[in-house]
Amino acid sequence: MPVAGGTPTQLTFAPAFPSAPVWSPDGRYILYSSLRGGSRTLWKVSVKDGVSRPILTGSGDDDFPDISADGSRLVYSNRRERFSIVLSDPESGEHRMLHESRQMVLAPELSADRSDIAFFSVTLTGGVQLFMLPLFGGTPTQVTNDPLATHAIPR
Repeated sequence: MPVAGGTPTQLTFAPAFPSAPVWSPDGRYILYSSLRGGSRTLWKVSVKDGVSRPILTGSGDDDFPDISADGSRLVYSNRRERFSIVLSDPESGEHRMLHESRQMVLAPELSADRSDIAFFSVTLTGGVQLFMLPLFGGTPTQVTNDPLATHAIPR
């Protein structure tokens, strides 16, 4: 949007939350971090035509970019997180990994018959969705599929 006022121009359209925009020194690009590729990656979008391109493709989540005044240096944070659902036996102290993901896993809850676990996870298509996981092994099944919804706390 022009500093003097006027109509804002939308440059990104991906259904993923972008963050930390920073201008290139020449004003031709805006660098930002986005989940649009599965993990948080740094992108640059052309102010002229709105075309976004990834500028990093490493592992982990890249965020909070800044660029030097001459454009020769880029600094950013990189984070590598794993989210896990672990079944533990308090008496024996044994732990068994049931599910691991780079996507956030929230609020695991045992079913009444103790055969499944319900949990929430952020999906690549957007939103926080409800999943079910067999307690004694298997693959999680996505139960909800609304990219605009944020589902929370299964009961």
